[in-house]
Amino acid sequence: MASMLVTTAPAVARAVPAAAAPLAPVAATAPDSAGATSARDSAAAPARAAAPLPAAPAAFPQQTFHVARHGHRLAYVAIVTGAALVGASFAITHHADQIYDHYLTVTTPEQAQQLYDSTRRWDQLSTATLLTGEGLLLAGLWFRFLGHDAMHPMSVGLSPAGCALSLSF
Repeated sequence: MASMLVTTAPAVARAVPAAAAPLAPVAATAPDSAGATSARDSAAAPARAAAPLPAAPAAFPQQTFHVARHGHRLAYVAIVTGAALVGASFAITHHADQIYDHYLTVTTPEQAQQLYDSTRRWDQLSTATLLTGEGLLLAGLWFRFLGHDAMHPMSVGLSPAGCALSLSF
């Protein structure tokens, strides 16, 4: 029996004897049932490899990305202010420590009482500054990265990639 080569056209599939098959390179071929390409394709591979590459476009198309602004300005202000207050609390604590060191060296009771009261006020201010700064820092991080939409406290997202449930309170 003569070997047969099956060719496919967009509308017609037909069997052609191998001797009558054209020798021109084929643009696209389908592998046979064993997964290998036909003998004609392997013979035409060096001719296709030697063909020059098509010319590249003169310039690449310009890509523009539109980033939606979500209004995180308040969150950024809270983060920066919180970090500044935390830093300031250490400076205030250092000042309170200096006043306390001076309190330890005085000899009169009136001056000692005044320096002690001043030290307590500066320590209280340092504590308040540190706690306020930490609160602002955490609130800013929360609203920037974990904030939610007050209009939609619960949402479900369905997509081909999966399902997500978001519950915010």
